Amino acid sequence: NSRNEVIPASNYVLGAIFGIVGLLIILPVQIADVIWVKARETNTSESIIKAAQVSPLNSNRLSEASKSLLNSGFTYEALDLAKKAIKFNPNDYNSWIVYLNNPHLSQAEKESLAAKFQLEKAATSKGIERNSET
Repeated sequence: NSRNEVIPASNYVLGAIFGIVGLLIILPVQIADVIWVKARETNTSESIIKAAQVSPLNSNRLSEASKSLLNSGFTYEALDLAKKAIKFNPNDYNSWIVYLNNPHLSQAEKESLAAKFQLEKAATSKGIERNSET
């Protein structure tokens, strides 16, 4: 009778180990998100800057913080966070948008980056992959 079978204790131990490992993986991400939500509620530049940089880093959090600071007039802080966001994930479109919209970026830098993006867009449309070393 299958109802009377005894489940070995090792299954319970293994399940507990996997549960702990799962918590260790997801907990830092959840904690960072809670800190970010609380910082957005307080809406002070200091709390937003700190919360955006909580580990593990997140492209969306960094770019949203940069955008929020930019809209609030903290343009230098916004530029710093945008640079960190781009360094963390150079493929994040939102980070580049916030970076390019910062008033402290010179027109020459904006034009240089725009030209670079046009070349990459043209290369990608022709099936040419970007060289990760450049």
